[in-house]
Amino acid sequence: MNEIANDDGYDCPHPLLFIVGQDEEGQFTINAYLFHDSKEYEQLERIDNPDAASTLNVGDDI
Repeated sequence: MNEIANDDGYDCPHPLLFIVGQDEEGQFTINAYLFHDSKEYEQLERIDNPDAASTLNVGDDI
């Protein structure tokens, strides 16, 4: 993911990685990670209240 973030050919400085798992009972879990071209990443958290979510615009500095 860091290679993608740093490769100008992808034009994707903040790629997302979704990991989906399923337990023995059939329940799914999803984890999402946002990578940065600085080689850092952060795990995204679920927001239960959509009114509390913020919106990022293209070009915003994260």
